[in-house]
This record gives sequence, structure tokens and C-alpha cells, in this order.
Amino acid sequence: MKSIVFGILLILATSLTGISQTSKPNAQEQAVRQFINSFAAAFTANDTKTLDSLTASDYTFVAPNGDIQNKDQRYAPIKSGDLKYTSVKYTEVMVHLFGNTVTVTATVDVNSRLKGNDISGRFRSTLTLIKMTGKWMLVASQANKI
Repeated sequence: MKSIVFGILLILATSLTGISQTSKPNAQEQAVRQFINSFAAAFTANDTKTLDSLTASDYTFVAPNGDIQNKDQRYAPIKSGDLKYTSVKYTEVMVHLFGNTVTVTATVDVNSRLKGNDISGRFRSTLTLIKMTGKWMLVASQANKI
């Protein structure tokens, strides 16, 4: 009898765990996910004005080759036309909120060309955002080729 009761309790506990993991994201997480979608859309459109508005003035990017770039260095090839994106899509997005700071880990599928050469690929990315004056701003990110 004890084993039957234990089995039922185990099934209930497992079911409840599944429910909590599939619950809807809160408003903060939804806002961060919207930020990521806007960031991807800006890259896809090669829209440096929007990219600039989404990143802090002291933004830092660690490129797949290990180079560290500031905001101007990161967006200069897009502004010049040397780097052209045709699509950027974030998947497997995991949001970790810590008050006014958030880290996002994701897979990023990128289709792009640098000076005519295909540099498309799949990357694992980490983004760090801070809420500044009521809106999320990207302060640091990195991408590693998968």
C-alpha cells in the first residue's frame, strides 16, 4: 500500500514540475524576448540606427575569433556596406533575470556576407542586458561558432 501511495505522489510531483516549467513568462522576460527579436530584426535589416539604439554607449562584443570590439567597431562594417546580413534568428533562448540585469543564452543562425564572402553560420551567444531609464540596453555580448 505504501508503495502505491508513494507512486501516486511521485506522479503528482512530476506533473506539477512540468506545469511550472511550461508556465508563461512574466512581463520582464517577455520584454527581454521582444528585445532579442528586435535586435535580430535590426541585424537582418542592416539597420545600424536601431542597433545603436539597443546597445549601450560602452557596449562590448567578443567576436567568434576572440577579438574584442567596442560599439563603433562592431557596427562599422555594416555601416560601410562591407558586412551584409540577410537573416539573423535567435533560437533556444534562455532568459535569466537578476533584478535590472539579465543574461540571455541562445543559438543564433546567421546568414551574412563580408566583402562578398559568405560568413554565415550557427553560433552560441550570450548577451548581457541592463535596464537603463526604463528600457533594456545591451551592454555586452559574445558569439562562438558551433
